[in-house]
Amino acid sequence: MHFERGRSYEQAARYLWQAADNASRRHAPQESAALLAKGLEVLKNLPATAERAQQELALCIALGVPLLMTKGYAAPEVAQTYTRVHELCRRLEDGPQLLPALAGLFKFYFMRAQFQIARDLGEQVSRIAQRTSDRFARMAAHSMIGVSRLSMGEIATALNELEQGIALYDLKEHRHLSVLFGDDPAVVCYHLPV
Repeated sequence: MHFERGRSYEQAARYLWQAADNASRRHAPQESAALLAKGLEVLKNLPATAERAQQELALCIALGVPLLMTKGYAAPEVAQTYTRVHELCRRLEDGPQLLPALAGLFKFYFMRAQFQIARDLGEQVSRIAQRTSDRFARMAAHSMIGVSRLSMGEIATALNELEQGIALYDLKEHRHLSVLFGDDPAVVCYHLPV
């Protein structure tokens, strides 16, 4: 509050992000979401620079999971936040933050039963995984494509995708990523058809 009133907007946004991170660690998603939203409002007072875009990107990514938890996966605020992350990633040349954006949009469209769009987002993640050789991205892509295909009635293909996702999972390496994505792709993969 002091930094905001003193017009030190960059510092105000940074401290709001830190307070939101503390709230998230204490399992207080509503407080975290409110602090992050305030941080985004404060950033609007800064000139449109690459640094501001980076800060906005970090705040939006951090805001995604608390919104998923408090508003629900199909909430318009979830789509708006992850769409903004996607736009910022495109402006900043597709950094590693593109994966949480696509995963968040996937959840939104999947929960709205728009399975074709959800599968297309999974295919985008798959292309990123192929380009970067990122094991987590591969696992996430298999998870996203698998549950989409399962929901579209493509059981055999879905089973293959989900089994590949499970094979890539490493608990020690991947367990902390659910904080960034809102859920664990391996848990999703274990919802195999019987």
